[in-house]
Amino acid sequence: NWGSLLTWTFLCLTAVIMFVAQYTYFNFESLAIRPDIRPYFEMACAKFDCRLPDIPDHSKVKVDELIVHKHAKVEGALQVDAILKNNATFPQSFPTLRLRFTNSTDEVVASRLLKPSEYLAGEARLLRRMPPDTPIHISLNIVDPGKNAVNYGLDPVF
Repeated sequence: NWGSLLTWTFLCLTAVIMFVAQYTYFNFESLAIRPDIRPYFEMACAKFDCRLPDIPDHSKVKVDELIVHKHAKVEGALQVDAILKNNATFPQSFPTLRLRFTNSTDEVVASRLLKPSEYLAGEARLLRRMPPDTPIHISLNIVDPGKNAVNYGLDPVF
């Protein structure tokens, strides 16, 4: 009958709308920076008086003072120390870092991608985003890539 059909249609549409609303609420920051849907968020925030997050500027994240040396206590291991800094005027998400070692002819000998959960420690582990103009010290222990690895680099990857 029509009453039952309309009731179930209404309930299904309500469930879909509630699902979309929940997804949008819990993923607001990551959705609001996407260029294809940001205009819709701008219109919604104009009506509901909300604040959109700043669009990340990944070129402003820098790795400084990179030092790689033999680990003091573990044989065959290296310790990597660096300072990560967000030079933007707003907080940004922590990047994935690419640690790479090259030989004398600049061929990659070893490479590894490091997620924020792998390189953040101490109080920095509690941060969700990189604060502006705040140096964050990172320290890693890794396996020594061998004698052929004469150069190294640590770069943010977004």
